[in-house]
Order: sequence, then C-alpha cells, then structure tokens
Amino acid sequence: MAQGDENDKDEDEHEEESDPWDYAVEIKHAMGTDLRGVGSQVWMGSFLLIDWIVHIQEQLNGTTVLEIGAGTGLASIAANLLIAADRVFCTDYDSDILQNCMTNVDLNSAANDIVKTRRLNWLMDDPLELMEEHQDPDPFGWSSQERQDWKDNGAFILAADVVYDDSLTDALVHCLEKLLSDPLPFSHPRYFIGRVAYMTMEKRYNFSLDQLAVVAQAYEYFKVRIGRSLLIEAEEIDVSTLTRHCDYDRTKDLVLFRIGCKD
Repeated sequence: MAQGDENDKDEDEHEEESDPWDYAVEIKHAMGTDLRGVGSQVWMGSFLLIDWIVHIQEQLNGTTVLEIGAGTGLASIAANLLIAADRVFCTDYDSDILQNCMTNVDLNSAANDIVKTRRLNWLMDDPLELMEEHQDPDPFGWSSQERQDWKDNGAFILAADVVYDDSLTDALVHCLEKLLSDPLPFSHPRYFIGRVAYMTMEKRYNFSLDQLAVVAQAYEYFKVRIGRSLLIEAEEIDVSTLTRHCDYDRTKDLVLFRIGCKD
C-alpha cells in the first residue's frame, strides 16, 4: 500500500520506521470530487487507521467489525487481509459510493467471504434497521442474521475521515451513541469493556470569520459536539510512535480518537 513518491532522504527515514507487508490492494477511487462525492476519494486518515488496525489486531481477531462512512472500502478490505475477523461490515449511505465499495471488495477477492457492503443511515434511531416488507429490496440492505451478528459479536467500530460537515458530525455522534450504548451479550469476552470505536481524521484549516483566525473547524466542532454527549466520550490517542505500515505522509494533523461509553 503506497501513495506518492519520496526523495532519497525520506525513503531512508521510512525504512527505519516502517514495517511494510507484501499485500497489494486494488482500489477504484476518484482523485477529486464535490462535497457529495467525497467518499469516492482515498483520504490520509485511512492509512493511519490501517496502521492502528495492525497495532490492535489481537483485540480484533474473532470479532465482528463495523466500518462506518467507509467510502472506497480500503480500511475494511485491509482489516480482512490483516486480522482474523469473523465478519467485516463495510458501510456507507449513498448508493453510488456503496456500489464502488462493493466493486473494490470484489477486486480484492480475499475479502469476498468476510466483507459485506451494507447501507447505514446515521440519522435513524436504529442505524441497522431492516427494510419494511412493502419497500423495494435494497441490494445493500441488512439481513436479520447480519443484524444479529453485529448485536452478538460486534465489538469494534472503525471510521476514517468522516468529519468534515457540522450537520453530518451531529448525525455521526447520534449514530455512535446508538451503536456503542447497545450492550454486548453477557457471554461476550468484552462485555465489561463494551463496544469501542476508533476514528481517524485529518485536521483541515480554514479562516473563520467568527474567530477571525485560521482554525481546524471540523475537528474543533467534533470535540465540542462529542463533549456534550451524555452517553459517549472521546480520547485522543498519541500516534507519534505508532509503527507505520503504509507509505504515506503522517503529519501532526492526522489524529486518532478512541470513543466509548461513559462510565
């Protein structure tokens, strides 16, 4: 998994801190889109998330993993290649994004049996809600068995670069509250820990007329919004010493959050 070219000095630095593997992943993606189609691009947060997946792979083994706002599906596909998950649900909402996601899953044949591309609506009280009988079949709809699989064994939620619009951030926090506050079965080994979400994002700076300064508005709004939640809380994780498995520019503006239920 590589992105971009580095000069000789950077290559030497990468050799010291990287631990690459021999996986080749083919991803169909767009180099640029409008706001509606941002899920068609590959963002830097996906590479940081993959590095974190490797770091916690022993925790993920044997569980059901849910990626939200999956976009191209890169993190879900990598998760299937790198960990021994029972199931990986690769979710988004827009049909075009989901179709491209499914194409990418199919392109990487090792993911076919484990990764399922499904629609997830952050605005629903039950994001995994089944379709009504009178509605047209949804090719990305959840089966009752898949829904139960998540409820019984879904311990981890993954997300990369899904924070860029304040109204969507509101919906994201609402969705995480619903998913994370649903307890695991008492028999699950992580029952007392609960479900956990790991989310990466890249701070993007703009000039704010309100503050008359250059600020990372989406990042700051996310921290404020989740700080107001009565159900969940976020902790920013130091990734400065995290081993780099993907060839990308990990700047100080790439951040990782652990999100869980409040005690």
